[in-house]
Amino acid sequence: HVIRLEQSDDEYKVLVDLVPLNDSEKNVDVRTNGNILTVRAAGMHGIGGRKSLVEFTQSYMFGDDVDLSKLTKERKGDMYIITIPIEE
Repeated sequence: HVIRLEQSDDEYKVLVDLVPLNDSEKNVDVRTNGNILTVRAAGMHGIGGRKSLVEFTQSYMFGDDVDLSKLTKERKGDMYIITIPIEE
């Protein structure tokens, strides 16, 4: 899975594997609209003369316990991590 969602008691984390995305966080686009988070990711993948486009779009709808304006984004190794705090 290139994009996956994990939940703990106090936050959600959207984890994006950058390896198939040319190992570049610039190939990840994060947008919010109300309580919907959309992650779009794309990259060229292939060996030698054979190249193909890898593209993913994933949307998540959150409840009222989440304020998407407070999300943070960071790179750790080959992962791009979007963290969304859960509010009481």
